[in-house]
Amino acid sequence: MYKLELNFVPLQNQDQFLTIYRKRVADSSKKKDDTDYRVNLPEKEDGQDWELFDVSLTSKNGYEEFECAFSLNNVLTLHVLYHHLIERIEKSGTNIDYYLPKKSVVRKEIGLIYRKYEEGNSDVFVSLYYLKKEGLFGFLLEHKFTLKDNQPFNRNTQILSFSLDKSGKPNIYFYKDKRAKLYGFSKSILTPLLGDSDLKIEADFFHLDSNKLDVKTYLIGKNNTARSQFIGIKSHGPYRLINDNVRYLFLFSERTRSLARDIYIGLTGKLFPGQFSGLKRMFLLPIEKDIVEHCLVEAFDKSSLDDIQKKIEAIKRSFPNEKVMIVAVLPKGHKGVDVAYDAYGHIKLMALEQDAYCQVVTEDTFYKKGRLKWSISNIGLQIFSKLGGAPWLVKPAKNNCLIFGLGSVQEMTDGEVNKYTAYTVCLDSSGDFKYIKPLSSSSDEDNYLSNLKDSLREVLSSELGKQYQSFVLHLPY
Repeated sequence: MYKLELNFVPLQNQDQFLTIYRKRVADSSKKKDDTDYRVNLPEKEDGQDWELFDVSLTSKNGYEEFECAFSLNNVLTLHVLYHHLIERIEKSGTNIDYYLPKKSVVRKEIGLIYRKYEEGNSDVFVSLYYLKKEGLFGFLLEHKFTLKDNQPFNRNTQILSFSLDKSGKPNIYFYKDKRAKLYGFSKSILTPLLGDSDLKIEADFFHLDSNKLDVKTYLIGKNNTARSQFIGIKSHGPYRLINDNVRYLFLFSERTRSLARDIYIGLTGKLFPGQFSGLKRMFLLPIEKDIVEHCLVEAFDKSSLDDIQKKIEAIKRSFPNEKVMIVAVLPKGHKGVDVAYDAYGHIKLMALEQDAYCQVVTEDTFYKKGRLKWSISNIGLQIFSKLGGAPWLVKPAKNNCLIFGLGSVQEMTDGEVNKYTAYTVCLDSSGDFKYIKPLSSSSDEDNYLSNLKDSLREVLSSELGKQYQSFVLHLPY
C-alpha cells in the first residue's frame, strides 16, 4: 500500500447541513430563473420520492425552506459551497484579486492571482471537489502562469510556468515546484481567507491510499502473452493477421524518389534488418514487387493529385477484392505550411473517398537517411494497423468491457453556437478498436441531446453491445 498526495485540501467539518430554499418544478421544459439551480431532491426528509426542484440560496416567494446534509446531494453541496467561497472572498476585506474563468460555474472554479510579475500572473485555480472514494468535500488547487496580453512566450515565462528550472534547463522537478507553489498558496492565502468559517480546511494536502498497477502484459499471436510487444511478435506473430490481399501504390516526386525507394526496401526488411525485419517477416504481410506499383508525381498540386485518383480507381477496378495502401512521400513544404497546397489533406480525403488506406511520409522528417533507420519499424507498424491488423492488445484487468470515448464540437458564429455535434471512438478494454462514428448533430441543443441519448441507447442494445458485460463512457471535461 502506498500513500499518494493529492492537490486536494479537505474541509475540516464534513458533517454539516445546508439551508436552501426550493420550489418543485412542475414543467421541466420551462427555463429556471437565472439565479436558481435545478437539482433532484427528496420530497420528504426521509429521503424517499425524489423530485426535481429549483433551488435558491436566499428566501423567495413560493419557495420553501429546506435543510439537508452535505451528503444528501453532492452536486448541490458543491454548488452551495462554491457560492459561499465567492461570498467569503468578496467580504474578506483583504485585497485578493480573483476572477471567474470560462465555464467557472459548471466547474465550480475560481481563479486567484497569487503573484504578479512583469510578464504575467501566477494564478491558482481553486475548485470545489468531492473525493468520492473517501466521501470528502474540499478544494482542488491548480497552478497556471497566465501571460499578459501581447506578452511573448520566452525563457523567463517558461521559468515562471515551471517548464524550465531557474537556470533555464528543462525542469525535472516540475511537479515538485508546482506542489511547493500550491502549498504556499494554501498556507498564506486560502487558510487565512477561510479562517474559522464553515469552509475551514485541513492544514495539509490529503494523502490517498493507493496500489501499484500490475506490470503491463500484451496479448500476441497464437494465444500467447509477452512483456515486450516486438519481442513477442517476433516469437509468435501478431495478435490478428490481415487476411485480405494488399496492393501498394507509392507516390513520390523526382525529389523524393530515393527516399521512396529507401522506404520500400526498409519495409521489405533489407535496408535496416537490425531495426526492422520487414512487413512479411514481422507481420506476415507480403510486400513483393509484383504487388507494388509506383507513380511519379510532377507536382503535389490539385491537378496532379486528381490524376492520381484516376490511377487508384483503375487499380480498384482491376483488383476489386484487394485492399489498396497508398504510401505517399511528400517533398519538403507540403505539410503544415500555409502557402503550400494541402497535398497531405488531399491525399487523405482521396483515400477515404476511394475506400483505400494511406500512409504519408514527408521529406521534412526524413531528410537524413539515419532518421529513417529508427522510424522504419513505426512506419511498418502503422501500415499494418491501418490495413486492419492488430499487432498486439493489452491484457486487460477487466474483460468484456466496451469503452466509448465521446467527443463534441461546436460550430460558432460571432460567439453564438449554431451547430452541436457529438461523436464516439469505440474500443474495448484491451485497446481493440471497434469504430469511430457520429452520434448526434443539430443546430438545436435540445434535439442534439435527445438524439445523443437515442444513439447511445441504440449502440448499447446492438449486437456489439450484447457481447460485453460492462460499459465505460469517457466524457470531455
